[in-house]
Amino acid sequence: MKSGRKIAVSQSSKAGLPPGTLQHVGERDPEPTNVRVFVYGPDFAEEKNPECLEELFRIRDSNIWINVSGLFNLEEIKRIGVLLRLHPLTLEDILNTNQRPKYEEFDDYIFLVLKNIRNNGVYNNFNDSVKNENNNGAAINYFSGDLLRQDNSISSGQVSIILGEGVVCSFEEAGSDLFDSIVKRLFDSKSRIRKYGSDYLMYALTDCIVDRYFAVFENIGEYIEDLEGRIIEEGDDGVMEEIYALKRNLLFIRKQIWPVREAVSGIIRNQPELISEKIIVYLNDVSDHLHQLNDILESYREMSTGFYEIYLSTLSNRMNEVMKVLTIIATIFIPLTFIAGIYGMNFVYMPELAWEHGYPSAIIVMLGTALLMLVYFRKKKWI
Repeated sequence: MKSGRKIAVSQSSKAGLPPGTLQHVGERDPEPTNVRVFVYGPDFAEEKNPECLEELFRIRDSNIWINVSGLFNLEEIKRIGVLLRLHPLTLEDILNTNQRPKYEEFDDYIFLVLKNIRNNGVYNNFNDSVKNENNNGAAINYFSGDLLRQDNSISSGQVSIILGEGVVCSFEEAGSDLFDSIVKRLFDSKSRIRKYGSDYLMYALTDCIVDRYFAVFENIGEYIEDLEGRIIEEGDDGVMEEIYALKRNLLFIRKQIWPVREAVSGIIRNQPELISEKIIVYLNDVSDHLHQLNDILESYREMSTGFYEIYLSTLSNRMNEVMKVLTIIATIFIPLTFIAGIYGMNFVYMPELAWEHGYPSAIIVMLGTALLMLVYFRKKKWI
C-alpha cells in the first residue's frame, strides 16, 4: 500500500489551501492505515469487520471503539470522519502530526490530541548512540554519546482521540502496541470498560498513554545516575556533550508532556456533557500523574544543570591536583638548583672543589634536602 516515493510534507506545503483540506503533514511518510472496530457492552465484547461500520452506526445498540493506526489512507479516514460527523478542521488536525497536545469541545464530540512517548529498548548498554523522533516524528539524537544499543530508541508519536455519544475513535500516527492492554481489558468480563460508557474508555486510553511516560522517566533516571558517576570518575569532553544532549532532550520531553496536562485540566475544568461526573474523578487521577511527572521532569532538569557545575568543579579539582604536584616538584628542585648553582660558579679558590669527597657529599646533601622536604610536606598533609 505504501509507495516508495517520499510523501511526507511540511506545514508550509499547505499554504494557500482552503481550511479543512485533507493532507498528511509530518516529517516522515505516513504508515499504512489499519482499522480495528470493537463493539462492547456490559455483557459482551467482540471485534467487527471495519466494512460493517455504516451498519453499526445505523443500529447503535452498543458502545463502539474504532482504533485507526497509520494515516496513509485519506479516503478511509474521511469515511470515518463522515460517520462521526467530524468537523473538517478536526480531520485536518488529525492528519497534521505536528499538532501540540490540546483539547477541543464540539457540539457532538470531544477532540483530544496527545503525544505518546516510549522507549523501544532498555538502558542496558552505554556504548552506542540512539535516535528518537521529535515532535514532528523526525529522527533526532535523543542522547548523544554513550547511551543505548543501536537497536534501542525512544520515540514520540501523535495520538488523536474522538469521544462521541457511545463511540470512541482513536487515531495513532503509526502502528504500535500502545493500546494492546486496553484491548485485553475490553475482553475481560470483569473490566470496568464494559460496565461504564465510552467516556471511561476515553479515560483508559489517556491513562495508558500517561503511564508510558513513567516507564520512559524511569529509564532516564537510571541514565542520569550513571552519567553522574561518570562525570566524577571521567570528566572528559564526551561527558560534557552528553550533559548538553540531556538538557536538550529533557526540554523536548517537557514540550510533549506540559500541554497534555493543560488538555486534561481543561476537560476537568469544563466538565463536558459527554463525560460523566464519576469519570471526572478518574481524570483527576490522570492529572495528578501528570503533575507528578512534571515535578520529576523539573528535578531532572535541575540535576542536568547541576551536572554542568559538577563537571566544571571536577575539572578544576583535577587541575589543582596537577598544579599541586608540579608545585611540589618545583619546590623540591629550588634548593637543589641553589646548591648546584653555588658549586657551578667558576671561582678558583673554592676549597670543596679540590676535595676528593666533594662530589658525593654534594649529592648526599641534595638527596637529604629533597628527603627532608618530602617529610615536611607529608607532615603538613600537602601530599
